[in-house]
Amino acid sequence: MGIDTERIVRAVTEFLASPLGFSVMSVGVLLFALGWVRIFRRAGFRASTGVYMLVPGLNVALFLWLAFAPWPLRRKVHHLDKMQRRVDKAHRKHERAVEREAA
Repeated sequence: MGIDTERIVRAVTEFLASPLGFSVMSVGVLLFALGWVRIFRRAGFRASTGVYMLVPGLNVALFLWLAFAPWPLRRKVHHLDKMQRRVDKAHRKHERAVEREAA
């Protein structure tokens, strides 16, 4: 009373060979690729990198790279935070100078 894997493989193969099965599989692959394209773009990497997630083996390496590599977006945010602190400091210095002139 085991699972008849040959029958399952045959049924899946027949389904994927049909126009409906091919369409379902194509939509699934397209959604998978578009999802990864958006993830890479939001992280600050080139969006086209997400298409490489369709390549077996390379997708595992890219997933690990995305998980552990420094994101360009984080570097930009860090740089903007640093600039904002400088602007705030200059603004406070300017306000103090204006207050001293008024007094």
